[in-house]
Amino acid sequence: MVERKISKQRYIAATVITTFIFIFGVLLGLVLDYERVEYLQFEYSKNELDYKSLQMQFSLLDMEEEDMKGCAAFEKVMESTVSELADSLEAVQTYREYSATKKDQYDIIERRYALDNLRYWMIVKRAQKICPMNKLTVLYFFSLDNCPVCPNQGVILTYFKKKFDDKLLIFPINTDISEKEPMLDVIQSRYNITSYPSIVIGDDTYNGILDKDALGSIICSKLNVSEGECS
Repeated sequence: MVERKISKQRYIAATVITTFIFIFGVLLGLVLDYERVEYLQFEYSKNELDYKSLQMQFSLLDMEEEDMKGCAAFEKVMESTVSELADSLEAVQTYREYSATKKDQYDIIERRYALDNLRYWMIVKRAQKICPMNKLTVLYFFSLDNCPVCPNQGVILTYFKKKFDDKLLIFPINTDISEKEPMLDVIQSRYNITSYPSIVIGDDTYNGILDKDALGSIICSKLNVSEGECS
C-alpha cells in the first residue's frame, strides 16, 4: 500500500511538473513573439522616417538640378538606409520561422517591408536620372513557400553584393504575400515575372535562376567594370 501510494504521488508530481513546463514554454513563446513584433514595429517606424527624410532630400536635389555636393550626401544616406532595410527584412523572415502565434502580424509587417523595398527602389531609379552614380539596382522576386531553388539564387546574389558592395543595390521581394498586397501583382505584371526566382537588373527581366557566371556577366556588363573585377 505504501509503495502504491508513493508511485501515485510520483505520477502526480511528474504530471504537475510536465504541465508547468508546458505552460511556461507557451508563455515564453508569447513573450518572445511580443518582443519580436515590438522590435520590428520600431524598425518599421524608423524606416518610415528614413524614407521621408530621403524623399525630402531627393526633392531638394530635383529643385537644384545636379548639385554635386547634394548628390554625394544623398547617395551616402541612400546606401545606409537601403542596407538597414535589408537587415530588417532578414530579421522579419528569421523571426517568423520561430513564431507559431503571430502569422497575421508578420504578414502585415512583411507587406510593409515589401512596399518599403519598392519605395526605395523607385526613389533610387528616380535619383539616377539626376545624380551621376555608378550603381545597379536589382529587384529580386522569390518565394519562401513555393521555390526550393530560390535560396540558391539568394546565395549568388549575396556573393555579388559582397563583391560590389554599394555599387549593387538589391531589393528582395517575397512574393508569398502577393494575395494580400496588390502592389506586388502590379510590379510583377509590369516586368513580366512568370516564375521564381526572377530578377530585374536595371530595367531588364530574367525569369528563372541565373547561375554565378551568367549573373556575373550581366552585372559586370551593366556596371561597366573590367573582367578582372568580375572574376
